[in-house]
Amino acid sequence: MAFLGRRIAVWTAEIEGVLPDPGCCVSAAGESQLLDAIRQRAPGEPALTAFARFVLAPRGFLAAADEATATALMRITLLIGDSQPLLAREQQIVAAYTDSLARLLAEETRAGAKDLRPYVAANAMIGIHRALINLRAGATASG
Repeated sequence: MAFLGRRIAVWTAEIEGVLPDPGCCVSAAGESQLLDAIRQRAPGEPALTAFARFVLAPRGFLAAADEATATALMRITLLIGDSQPLLAREQQIVAAYTDSLARLLAEETRAGAKDLRPYVAANAMIGIHRALINLRAGATASG
C-alpha cells in the first residue's frame, strides 16, 4: 500500500508539472470553468449554446501545446481507464458537475423544488460531454 501511495504522489507531481490548465481534466477547476461558461453567456443566449461552445473548445489533450503535455494527458487517460477506483472517483466528480449544473439551471429558470427539468437538462448536457470525452479518448487511444 505504501508503494501505491508513493507512486500516486509521483504521478501527481508529474501531472501537475505538465498540465497547461487545471480545468482540462475532470476537476473542481473544470467544474468552475463549465459553470462560468453558462453564467457568463450573453443575455438571451440558451444555456445549451454556451455549454456546446464550452465542450467543443479544444482543451486537454486536444489543446496540448507540446508532445510532453500530450503524452502526460494520454497517460492520465490510460491510468484512469485502467483503474476501477479512479473510474469510480471520476463518476463521483461527474455526478457533482451534474448536480451543480442542475442547481444553476434551476436558479436561472426559477424552477420549483419539484421541477425535474433543470436536472434532466443537466444530465443530458453532461451526458453529451461524457460521450465526447469517451469518443476523443477512444480515437486517441486507437491511434
